[in-house]
Amino acid sequence: MKHTRRFWVLCALVVAAFSLPAIAAHVSRTRYEALTIKIGKDPIGAYWDKTNNRMVGVDSAGTVYEVPLQIASQARGDIISRGANTWDRMAAGTSGSFLVGNGTDVTSTAPTASLVFNALETGRNSGQSDHTRINFLKEGWQPIFAKTTRAVVTEIDTQEDFFHTRNGNYFEYFQDGTVATSVTGWSPSVAGWVFPGDDEADTGWQLTEGILLGPARSFVVGTDAFYIQVAFYLPKIDQHAEIFAGFRVLEGYAVADDATELKTAYNRKALIGIEGAAAALVGYTSIDAGTDVGPTTCTGTDPVDGDVIVLKLAVSAAGVTTMSYGKAAAAGATYAQITAALATAEAALASDALCNAAAVTLNAATVVVPTIMFASANGTGANTSTIISYYAGLQ
Repeated sequence: MKHTRRFWVLCALVVAAFSLPAIAAHVSRTRYEALTIKIGKDPIGAYWDKTNNRMVGVDSAGTVYEVPLQIASQARGDIISRGANTWDRMAAGTSGSFLVGNGTDVTSTAPTASLVFNALETGRNSGQSDHTRINFLKEGWQPIFAKTTRAVVTEIDTQEDFFHTRNGNYFEYFQDGTVATSVTGWSPSVAGWVFPGDDEADTGWQLTEGILLGPARSFVVGTDAFYIQVAFYLPKIDQHAEIFAGFRVLEGYAVADDATELKTAYNRKALIGIEGAAAALVGYTSIDAGTDVGPTTCTGTDPVDGDVIVLKLAVSAAGVTTMSYGKAAAAGATYAQITAALATAEAALASDALCNAAAVTLNAATVVVPTIMFASANGTGANTSTIISYYAGLQ
């Protein structure tokens, strides 16, 4: 009988040794209750902090780590962040603020120029393709809507409109001038998209991939190396007061429907294109207010009726602009004839010596967007020219 009693006492002691929480001396048994089975004296595991009514973790050295599931005065939008010694509550910040790290803590901060540039780079590099490549010879008709109302576009001076291409690229179309631009254009044809243009003075448009920080295809001078290349078919030269492609500062639209306005619109820009009834090949540049240069006559031969032209403007990682131009006569306006002329014009594309003699180095950290600018010539009839292709992106 005595041996049997001793046996059961021994069994009870063994069971206790393997089931009772064995906590290091500096982990208080009275405050912390083990939530996991402990073997030996290793304190590692999960515990319930009976003082603060929350779960904690303990490592092999007996260090207690808080794992709070609740924070005092918690509310919708709160974020839990680690302070110097405890987990703290960060309330939802002011609308429009950024959540940023300063190397030590996470804070809610109002937007600044540097934050805007960094956010732009992060968003663009992670969510945006390096290139936009649109072949308007194969691009079907797309509906155009007013930006603010989402209504089908109508003729309204300085109205901002938008459309998407089939591959999802977003474009904005700004009706430019003192008289509303005809919107009967932007219609597909075998020669490309016929773009809007009536026969009145001071009418035109501008095309971008957006001017708001998030949606825009934009580039940072001094960080990115980038380019734009656009091809046009010009059956009747005297229909245009100006056609330009290039880059301008990321900001709201400014009227630029004649040569005078083009020179002063957008204090930071670089453009190459044709101007006037003779379609003179020229460039415009500006690095800041009061530094406008142009029109600078280029070396390339001016286009004539029936030509396909290719305009290209590249900006190096150092901000140096390079203007290039190519052209070829189209044998006609069929798809095959325009495609053949485009290939010849692209093969002839070359850096223009005279335009680049006046080229500039754009100011570092300037955020710019690719743009096309057009203005109609007075009394020459509705435009029949087309945009054939549009390329823009990182080099």
